[in-house]
Amino acid sequence: MDELSIRSATKIRRRKAARAGQGFTLVEVLVVIVIISVFATMTTLGFEAVFGRDAQQETQRLRKVLELASERASIQGKPVRVEFLPHGYRFSTYDTNNEWRLLFEPREFSERSWPDGLGLQRLEIGGQAVTAPYVLQFGSEPPEFRLRLQQNDSVVELVGDITGAIDITPLATLATTAAAAR
Repeated sequence: MDELSIRSATKIRRRKAARAGQGFTLVEVLVVIVIISVFATMTTLGFEAVFGRDAQQETQRLRKVLELASERASIQGKPVRVEFLPHGYRFSTYDTNNEWRLLFEPREFSERSWPDGLGLQRLEIGGQAVTAPYVLQFGSEPPEFRLRLQQNDSVVELVGDITGAIDITPLATLATTAAAAR
């Protein structure tokens, strides 16, 4: 090796040794923060998948999306229906071929599964109990309905009126209902 390459290699080693004592660069710190953030997000989403969505949050979401379906049917002049299935619910609309077509857009109308601890107990439309299949249809005028849901250890009712407004009414906890039955 010639003397120039030896000096060059020595300078590089000295710079690396000097830098090792200085700590981390800003870019290195930012990369570590981004990696930790990604892992924290994945962990949070993983816990949600393991423990399920919160039943109360899903009830609130259902209330809002039912109001949206009512508005859509009223504004567009096309009926929108909600089918309540054993595992969840889905929306469809009447198309130009006079057939019901599942809605996927906007995203709020795509099919949803019930989270753990939430399920349909009863549906009444216009004061009449509905038997399976459970279908709620919105047209130019919203229907009056009562949708009873079991939410973990309590029961709530979504009550829709002819204005399209939907309220959530807590009915009872299952422990209170069991105590009253004794």
